[in-house]
Amino acid sequence: PPGGLQSARSFHHSGTTVDINRLNNKNSDHLANLTDVLNFQQAIARHPLVAECFGHYINIRKYGTKKIQKSGMRLKHLNHLHISSQE
Repeated sequence: PPGGLQSARSFHHSGTTVDINRLNNKNSDHLANLTDVLNFQQAIARHPLVAECFGHYINIRKYGTKKIQKSGMRLKHLNHLHISSQE
């Protein structure tokens, strides 16, 4: 999100991350959009090249095929989705 803060270890610095504020022309935290956000996060999290998927429902960090739940990331990603690539 504009003005967001990233840690020194963030994938944002390497250019392999995208933050998504809107999905289907609605804010990602809009109540009418939550089912679409869940479906989108599930699809993204299944992709083999995704390293991070943070948002309302899914908050994982992947190392190859190993998935680590990062529940503490949810509160930092309530108004946007954070997706990064392993490559």
